[in-house]
Amino acid sequence: MEFDALMSARGSVSTATMPEWASLAPLHRALLVAGGTMTDLLEALFSERMTIAIVAQDLRSAADGHPALECAAAEPILDRRVVVRGSRSRRAYVRAASQICVDRLPSAMFEALQRGDTPLGTLIEHFQLETLKRVLEVLPQDSAEDGRLEPVLTRTYLVINSGRPLMVIHEEFPASLCLPDR
Repeated sequence: MEFDALMSARGSVSTATMPEWASLAPLHRALLVAGGTMTDLLEALFSERMTIAIVAQDLRSAADGHPALECAAAEPILDRRVVVRGSRSRRAYVRAASQICVDRLPSAMFEALQRGDTPLGTLIEHFQLETLKRVLEVLPQDSAEDGRLEPVLTRTYLVINSGRPLMVIHEEFPASLCLPDR
C-alpha cells in the first residue's frame, strides 16, 4: 500500500509534503508509521537496550505551544527534548521533542517525567492511559546536530487521551539508520 493511501485511510496527515514512499527504506517506513512504544520497537529492531538522555526539560505556559494541543495560554506545558541511544553502541537512534499538557496528565506521571529518563511510551503504559496517535506531518529534512548537517526523516504526531490532545511529539530519525554499522 502506498504511504499516501495508508495515511488517508487513517484520516491523518496531508500527503502533499510527504517523501516518496517507495523511495524510503523499509526501516524508515516502519518507524514513520509505528504506533506503539518507540523505545521497544528500536530495541527489537537493533537488538540492544535503549537509554534516554534528557537534553532539556522546561515547564512553561502554553502561550507558545503547538496549536494542536488546544491549550489555554495560561496552561502549563512541559517542553522535553531527549535523545534515544543504544546502550552498547551509543548510536543516536532518534531525537525527540515533546510538548505535554501538564494538567491533563495524572500527577504521578508528571512527577515521574520530572524525575528522570523514563520513556514517555513506558509511562503511558505504566499509567494505563488509553491513547490515540494522529500523525500531523512527515518530512525529510536536514538536522544540525553536533555542528554538522545530517539528513533525517521526521514525524510529528498528536497524542490524544479521553478525546483531548495530551501531547505533541516531534521525532527525527537519522537517514543513516539504514546504513550498516562501520
